[in-house]
Amino acid sequence: MFGRPSEEERKAAERIGDTPEKVLRWLLCFMAADIAALSKGQWLDLQIELAFFAEYGLPGKEPGKKPAISSRGGWVPLLPPEQLKRLENKIVIMKGPTPEIATRLQMLIRTWVDALLMKYAVVFPPFSLSLRLYHPRFFVGRDMPDAKLPNNGACWVCFENAEQGFSYHAAHLLGALAGRLRRCAECSSVFAVDRRQQQFCSPKCLGRVTQRRWRERHSKKLTRKVQAKKSRRKERKAGHGKTRR
Repeated sequence: MFGRPSEEERKAAERIGDTPEKVLRWLLCFMAADIAALSKGQWLDLQIELAFFAEYGLPGKEPGKKPAISSRGGWVPLLPPEQLKRLENKIVIMKGPTPEIATRLQMLIRTWVDALLMKYAVVFPPFSLSLRLYHPRFFVGRDMPDAKLPNNGACWVCFENAEQGFSYHAAHLLGALAGRLRRCAECSSVFAVDRRQQQFCSPKCLGRVTQRRWRERHSKKLTRKVQAKKSRRKERKAGHGKTRR
């Protein structure tokens, strides 16, 4: 993904969003998606989006620019241990996750979100990572004069594979916006609120609750009217009421 961004990467960045709030909604939509029901085109779009997020994370990083987070192993395919041992260093590193890996990422995010909403904390297993420091001349070359040399070099965090990079970015995103996570009072799905007092994930859920409450109120009124009418009929039959002709 380094170098000049492709058109697919630019479109993936637009679909993910350019603000943390939009990226959080994208992540929650991915968490709730039915991967098996996606068409081929939808899966390819999602695959590029997942790879882009694992590489660049939160918005603010220009596509094509070397990110501060990197993975040495890419998306390693899920293979049995004996097959991995036979392949050794001949494993083909994929550009994006398989449906099996994407499903596993979904389960991880669901576990984290449930823990955040119920226990208010998530403890991650230890990651194997390395830090790399670079002098500015690593990027601009040896021939640039000292007077034009930029002050900043770089510090990169390198994970073993892209799954760990994805988890790192997702953890930072959920931690930064954990206060916006809610569980819908109607359908119990997790969503990101626009307002602090928001209780429902969509106008549809809000409409269902409003309609149900309206029916309950009016059904009570209707019940009282019906009971009053029955009591008047009983009184007339008993001779205590006055009939009109």
